[in-house]
Amino acid sequence: MELRKSKLLNMKRIHIIKRIFFIAYITLCYNVCLGQTLNGHEYVDLGLPSGTKWATCNIGATIPEEYGDYFAWGETSPKTEYSIDNYKYWKYEEEYEYEPSTYLLKYNIDCKGVKDNKKVLETTDDAAYVNWGKGWRMPTKKEFDELYKYCTCMEATSNGVKGRLIVGPNNNYIFLPNDYGPYRKDLVAYYWSSSLYDKEGKYNSYDHSNNAWINGDKYMDRSYGLSVRPVCNVTSNTSGYKTQYNFPCKLPAISTKEVSNITAKAAMSGGSISPNDCNSEIIERGVFWFTENETASPFTNMSKDGSGVGDFSSKIVMLKKGTIYDVCAYAVVSFPNNIVAKIYGPKIRFTTTTLPILSCNSENITQTSVKFMANIEDNLGENIFECGFCWSKSNNPTINDYCLTADYRSFFYFSSEIYCLDPGTTYYFRAYTKSRAGVAYSFTETFTTKE
Repeated sequence: MELRKSKLLNMKRIHIIKRIFFIAYITLCYNVCLGQTLNGHEYVDLGLPSGTKWATCNIGATIPEEYGDYFAWGETSPKTEYSIDNYKYWKYEEEYEYEPSTYLLKYNIDCKGVKDNKKVLETTDDAAYVNWGKGWRMPTKKEFDELYKYCTCMEATSNGVKGRLIVGPNNNYIFLPNDYGPYRKDLVAYYWSSSLYDKEGKYNSYDHSNNAWINGDKYMDRSYGLSVRPVCNVTSNTSGYKTQYNFPCKLPAISTKEVSNITAKAAMSGGSISPNDCNSEIIERGVFWFTENETASPFTNMSKDGSGVGDFSSKIVMLKKGTIYDVCAYAVVSFPNNIVAKIYGPKIRFTTTTLPILSCNSENITQTSVKFMANIEDNLGENIFECGFCWSKSNNPTINDYCLTADYRSFFYFSSEIYCLDPGTTYYFRAYTKSRAGVAYSFTETFTTKE
């Protein structure tokens, strides 16, 4: 009897051990074979040509929206302060009074000090490798370039945190919170690469290897503290990824309308947004514009023109005469998973005129007649020798359509009465002036004759 109990107990123990090994095997396959984690840290396959996998979080963060720890380039531990004075591979050397010189001890191609011509961090100086273990490393500049070349990158907020949403060719995505070191948040997303800055620019001093590449075509003094988003190159089956890192739908398509009604101070554009295949919502739309000498962001010159999909029109205002501008349609999209992203249409370039600025309206509309009135808002110093109105049954009439010079004109005002119109018909009309600068038009307005 005791022997039988002992055998049953041993069989039960063996069964439990087998179950433990089976669960461990399944877990290993789930984490390694399917490629969700490496050394306990999650990564995502974005479908990049190189096969590089990107971590879902920064070093020191537990969720994608956290900033995590900060590191000087080539250092593997975070600090409370970041400066050249406490940088690991810098040594103070005073050649002249009050003129300290940069003296680098490692990763140096042109500065004073130890010139070793090393351009990529070694594993012992790689924050990702040291903190997350074998297989992880900081991305190179080439890998950042690949990320932005093959993925769609959008301004976005995830669970209320501003950052960059990067959607890969296979619709998997990562989120990089906007982070500019320990002292500035929510501005831009700056992340270390493992590559030394090796391109001498127009405005760089001779000791440009004191800098290192960050994401995008930018560089930073390597003593500054920035976040690190690790990468790895494991082979995996992407079908095992958590659904939270697969974008829930295709992005809506957006286009920018051609610019029309261009004057010295204003123009018309807009865009068109197509529906997409998921439960997303266009919560804001419009256009933004900027000159060649301005940066596209932050978008201070922009319009807000409602919400939803479909066509929309936008007025571009407060422009300068004879100036080149770029205009681009945008839409703010609310997606599932608490993600709000901004998408853009293509840029369209236009040049403002140097022609007088006009406005017009209509009154006394009957079945066959109407009165047009116009104001010369700004003659821009031009001597106007003719003014009047043009109208048509199609949009944007010109002086080549029906046209009549003004019946009455004062210095900044003119008007005319028009007859022989068709009852119950919608007409388009514009005021015009002629000067040495050319023919100027107002924005197109409409009216409908009575039945």
